[in-house]
Amino acid sequence: MSKNADNFTPPTEHTKAIVRHLLSVSFDGVDALRDQLPTLLVRQIDSEGSLQLKVDPVSYAKTVSSIPVEGSYLDATTSYENTRVHYLLHVRNG
Repeated sequence: MSKNADNFTPPTEHTKAIVRHLLSVSFDGVDALRDQLPTLLVRQIDSEGSLQLKVDPVSYAKTVSSIPVEGSYLDATTSYENTRVHYLLHVRNG
C-alpha cells in the first residue's frame, strides 16, 4: 500500500466492507456518498483505531445530520465481556 503526502492510504478490504455496510441503509445523501467510494482513502487518527476518511468530491452529499448513520457490534476478541464497538460515519463538507 503506497502512502501519499497526507499519510492517507487506500482502505483495506475490511474497511471497505464496513463503509459499504454503513452505506447499505437509506438516508439523505447516501447515493452521493456511494458515488465517492471509488476515491476513498483512509488514515488512522488515534491509538483506538479511529479512521479519517478522505474522498474526491465527485458529488456532494447533502445529509440532514453530520452523523447520518452508525453501526455497532459486540467484540468477541477483547478480554472485556460485552464490549460494543461503534462505527459512526461523520460527514463534513459533503
